[in-house]
Amino acid sequence: MAAGLLIAATAAIYGQTLRHGFLQFDDHAYIAANPHVRGGLTATNVLWALSARHASNWHPLAWISHMADCSLYGMWPGGHHLTSILIHAINALLVMGLMRSLGETRGLAALVAGLFAMHPLRVESVAWVAERKDLLCGTFFLLAVWIHAATVRGGLPRRTGLTACAVAMALGALSKGMIVTLPCVLLLLDWWPLRRLAWSPGGPAGSPARIAGLVLEKLPLFAISAAACCMTVWSQEKAIASVADVPLRLRLAGAVINVADYLGMFFAPVNLAGFYPWDSTRLTPMRTGFSLAVVVTVTAVAVAVRNRQPRLLVGWLWFLGVLVPVSGIVQVGRANLADRFTYLPQIGLAWACAGIASEAWGGMAARSGDAAGRRRWGVAGIAMAAAVLLALAAISSFQATHWRETQSFWRRSLACSPRNATGHLNLAFELRKDGRHEESIFHLEIAHEIEPDAADILLALGIALADTGRPAEAARCLDRAAELDPRNTEVEHAIRRLRQSR
Repeated sequence: MAAGLLIAATAAIYGQTLRHGFLQFDDHAYIAANPHVRGGLTATNVLWALSARHASNWHPLAWISHMADCSLYGMWPGGHHLTSILIHAINALLVMGLMRSLGETRGLAALVAGLFAMHPLRVESVAWVAERKDLLCGTFFLLAVWIHAATVRGGLPRRTGLTACAVAMALGALSKGMIVTLPCVLLLLDWWPLRRLAWSPGGPAGSPARIAGLVLEKLPLFAISAAACCMTVWSQEKAIASVADVPLRLRLAGAVINVADYLGMFFAPVNLAGFYPWDSTRLTPMRTGFSLAVVVTVTAVAVAVRNRQPRLLVGWLWFLGVLVPVSGIVQVGRANLADRFTYLPQIGLAWACAGIASEAWGGMAARSGDAAGRRRWGVAGIAMAAAVLLALAAISSFQATHWRETQSFWRRSLACSPRNATGHLNLAFELRKDGRHEESIFHLEIAHEIEPDAADILLALGIALADTGRPAEAARCLDRAAELDPRNTEVEHAIRRLRQSR
């Protein structure tokens, strides 16, 4: 029954995306304007997928998935969205099965899976076709953890389990580099609830601490992790900001603030945008100090109650650890943080929160005395959990509406983060396509005000001004763009065209 409700809820939230189109924000670069993907699943295209670092990414399995969609659905966006919905529903079922394999009750496993599946932070990963890599990586991450738990519990022969776990991780690495933290998550679960260490709650009393053996057991996974890191750096070398551009102290401050922000977004998922721009003005000492205090306090409490509430420590460390690659310590592109980055990390938070709430509620029910009182507490608990999940589903459904087409996507992003030069620039491009030139220039001027030395914004503004009969202003923008980016052939072409038109 719980599995059916999970699938139904996922379909109810994301069924609307079957009527959505491709976004002019990676969807076109990944699919609609990519001849290798549009050509479908062929040997030539698969070979391209294995070697390409298109759009500053290397994720062959994600490319192959998009090719398969093109073979099945052609360029019908609804079919591509349908595949994403199905994979997310499978991942929700995997979360529920994983919780059961880790020893949780059916009710708690269903609650954790529901929090995962219906939370508004999932919308970006599911409603954005280009984020198929996120969903696929999640599938293989969860499979690998499940296989590890089954192997430890004796459900699989050890050699078979270790091999299957490594294969699942390798497939995840071919989908997205986010899987690099998997070996550390497995070590964490070895402490609890798998209890493979002497100091684990309820662990093997008197046995030596086998941490070295557990690490050696996972050496193949660490090797896959190292290879995935190398491939990610290789594919994103042009997008990774240098230490000179973003100093280490700012990266560390940003990472701490991002962790606190993601924590807040989990409990209060409002004002969620498709793009949060990098903004150094948010890295104030006060905000950094507050965020650090939050992280340190939660960590200290989790460590202090680790024997009575091991879920809190495991869930919190799962959240922190899986976030590391996308925390901002390595700055990639213009984004500051992203909802999609929480797809795997917040499983840990959901597990910790659901477990603590369930135990607290169970304790109050036990103190109620008679069986009738316990039943009333049980019914009230189910009702409260259902109310939370319904509220999350309603917010997610509303959030998904903003992903229907490119203009609504960028307008939502600007409503949530007005100082968003990338948002103003991309919305201006869409408005120009509709012939709304003055409105386009308005947004380009705001983008230029936010980032006055961005050559791409100056180029777009110069072209827009030239097209609306303002050559003197256009020349100033284009000349400045040429100073900032002298090797940009688009700027040279725009200047040459402007001179010829005079």
